[in-house]
Formats: sequence, structure tokens, C-alpha cells
Amino acid sequence: MAKPRLKSRVSVFYFVIAAAVVVGLAADAWNDDSRGGAQLARLDQEIRALDEKLSELDQEKSFLEERNKKLSGETVDLDLLDERRRAVFGELGSQEVLIVPAD
Repeated sequence: MAKPRLKSRVSVFYFVIAAAVVVGLAADAWNDDSRGGAQLARLDQEIRALDEKLSELDQEKSFLEERNKKLSGETVDLDLLDERRRAVFGELGSQEVLIVPAD
């Protein structure tokens, strides 16, 4: 008679362990879902910021491509070329006046 009672206690023990594991896994999954929502919101915010940065860089790229187009090929913009030359070499144009503040 002792053996059937021992089997039932072992069965109950395994059932309790299995139930605890299931409850633990369910609690962990619920906890991950709550953290996942916060992480999703953070990632959405980061995506919006990177989209803004991308649009700024696209505008800058378009500006530089247009400027490059003006400085190369058959249609050279002489005013832009002169502006770049003066900026690179630190020169003043004939119509420009340099004002140096006194210390």
C-alpha cells in the first residue's frame, strides 16, 4: 500500500513543479511584453529622429549636387567660382572692403 501512495506524492510533486514552471514562463512573457512596449516607443522615437536627419542630409546632398553642377562641365557659374576662389585663398573682391575691429 505504501507504493501507490508514494507514486501519487511523486506525481503531485511533478505536477506542482510543472505548474510552477508554466506560471514562471507566463510571468516572464508578460514582463517582456511590458518592457517591449517601452522599447518599441523608444525605437519609434529614434526612427523619427533618424528620418529627420535623413531628410536634412538629402537636402544638403541636393544643394551640393546643384552647386557641383554649376562648377563643372560647360556651364560654369563664374560668380560662384570666384566666390570659392576668394574663400579658399582668403582674398577680397574688387568691390569688397575689409573692416577690422580695434581691440
